[in-house]
Amino acid sequence: MTLEALQATVAEGLKRARELRPVWPDDPVDGAAIVGEEAGELIQAVLNARYHGASWFPAGNEALHVLIVATRFALETKLPLETR
Repeated sequence: MTLEALQATVAEGLKRARELRPVWPDDPVDGAAIVGEEAGELIQAVLNARYHGASWFPAGNEALHVLIVATRFALETKLPLETR
């Protein structure tokens, strides 16, 4: 997947996530917990593939979910972000 394709996939996923769940938590702890929950699902998918012979495709999908929720956290949580 190219960077451009990944960016388009994340943008589409972010749009879908906002449609399904239009309200993002105000509390940064709650937002970070959502990101952490998705990261936990990524770890589980990788462990299942590596140690239990499951397909690697769910790990790729979970990685995209982590990117999408982390992007939403960065965009919608009221935290200062350093830009360069």
